Amino acid sequence: MIIFNFIGFLFVIFVWSFFNKDIDYKIYIYLTVFNLTLFIFFIMKEVDVKLTYFNSSDTDKKFFRLLFYSLFSFGLTLIYTYSQVEAVKKKKSTYGTTIILKDNRVFFSDSSNYFIGKTQGYLFYYHEKTKTTDIIPVSELKQLTTSKNK
Repeated sequence: MIIFNFIGFLFVIFVWSFFNKDIDYKIYIYLTVFNLTLFIFFIMKEVDVKLTYFNSSDTDKKFFRLLFYSLFSFGLTLIYTYSQVEAVKKKKSTYGTTIILKDNRVFFSDSSNYFIGKTQGYLFYYHEKTKTTDIIPVSELKQLTTSKNK
């Protein structure tokens, strides 16, 4: 079973790289989480079959089924969450926004630094490389030029 899972993993990577010439690390993360989820699924199903075969108590069966469904759901949640995070990072809908402050500092949204949004009192500007966010009071704002990308 593990061998078939590994062969399937290699096959999916091959097919993906054949159709997608700019393959990156994200596909490996998706496939690894997917394979771990399948591995947990098959192991837990095997445990369930063994418990049924050896006439284990209903409490043991319920415990392993709860554990099985929890781990399987956790794996699917990881896949979904990671895909949503990547979609938000790729979208960067405020690419091209320019922020000019009263002290003449300029912030420009590009591929690694971008304007997240604003509230009534603050602007939020994120630096992807350093993973930091500047929170700028609106009172310091001289000019804000937005450009919405679709």
